[in-house]
Amino acid sequence: MAGETGSMEISQPEIGAASADELRAQAPRGRARVLATRLAAQAQQRRDRTDYGVSALRQTFFALCLLALMPFAIGLAVMIGRRAGDGLWYDLPALAVLAVGLGAVMTMLTLELLFCVRSRLVLGKMAVRFTLPKNGAAVPLWSYASHDIPYHTIRGVELRREVFGGKIAPVLLRGLVIKTKDNKEIVAGHTQEGFDDPAFPYAIIGEQIAARAAVPFVDQRTIWLRSRADRALEYISQYDTETYILDPAEAERLNTAHRRIMLGLCSALAAIVLLGLLAELAGRS
Repeated sequence: MAGETGSMEISQPEIGAASADELRAQAPRGRARVLATRLAAQAQQRRDRTDYGVSALRQTFFALCLLALMPFAIGLAVMIGRRAGDGLWYDLPALAVLAVGLGAVMTMLTLELLFCVRSRLVLGKMAVRFTLPKNGAAVPLWSYASHDIPYHTIRGVELRREVFGGKIAPVLLRGLVIKTKDNKEIVAGHTQEGFDDPAFPYAIIGEQIAARAAVPFVDQRTIWLRSRADRALEYISQYDTETYILDPAEAERLNTAHRRIMLGLCSALAAIVLLGLLAELAGRS
C-alpha cells in the first residue's frame, strides 16, 4: 500500500505539469482564434458596405478633354475682345458662332466632370446613402441632392419606365424609386432605357437595397406617359397606372423620335463649329 501511495504521490506533479504545458500551448491558439474572429468580422463589415461611383479613368478623361479645349477657349475670348476693341466688326459673327459651339461643348464636359466627381452611392450596413443629381435627373446638372435612408424606413423599391421630355424631345427613361413608410418617393436616379451607366447599374442597386431592407423589389416593365404636373404628384396610384399606360408600339415610336432629335442636335452643333472655323479661315485669307 505504501508503494502504491508513493507512486501516486509521484505521478500527481507530472499530471499537473502536463496540464500547465497544455494550457501554455493552447494559449497562442486561443489568441489566434480571437484574432481570426476579429478579422472575419472586419471582412464581413467590408462585404456589408458596397460603394458605387465613377471610375478614376472616366474622371481623368473628361478632365483632360476640358484642359485640351481650355487654350482654344481662352484664345477665342482674347480674339473677340481685341477685335471688338479695335472696331473690327466684320468677322465677329463668325467668331461668335464658333464661341457658342465651343461653349456648348465645354459646358457639357463640365457637367459630366461634375457628375463624375460628386456622384456616389453607398450601401451601408444600416442605411443607403447617396449624392446624385437632384430629383434623379438623367442629364447631369449643377444641382445635387444627398439622402440618408435607413433600411427600416423603406417600404418598397421600384424600377419604373416613364417617358420624359414630352413632344419636343421624348425619351424613355428607367428610374430607381425608393418608397418610404411615410408615403414619400425618393428618386435615386434615371438612366436611358437600353443604355445603363456601368457606374450606377440601377437595376442591380435596386435589388440590393430591397434585399437589405427585406422589402419587395418591383421591376415595373409598364411604360407611363405622364405630364410634368401629374409627375409632380409623385406617387403612382392605380388611377395613374390605368390612365397613363403606354402602348409598346408608341414607346418604340418615341424612342425613334428621340434618336432622330439627338442626331439632329449633334449634327447642328458640329455644323456650327465647322462653319465658325471655315469663316475664320476665310477671313484670314
